[in-house]
Amino acid sequence: MLEHIEPALLDNVLDDLKRVTARVGVFTVHTGQAVKTLPDGRNTHLIQKAPAWWLPRILERFELVTFNRMPMGFWVAVERKQ
Repeated sequence: MLEHIEPALLDNVLDDLKRVTARVGVFTVHTGQAVKTLPDGRNTHLIQKAPAWWLPRILERFELVTFNRMPMGFWVAVERKQ
């Protein structure tokens, strides 16, 4: 559910996920708009980007085990880089 993160905080969140991931992590990302909006009018999916945008950011911190597309996004299984 990484699409819900404030864009300016994404690197911090990914760094913290690396810190807390003992071995394997599974991350999901919805790449389109959500039905709901925040009180300020923004879509609840704050980052609506294609897998090609997401993967480099994830792979800076993790080794890819598997990548799977879903109708509205993708999920990855990763191992923590040492």
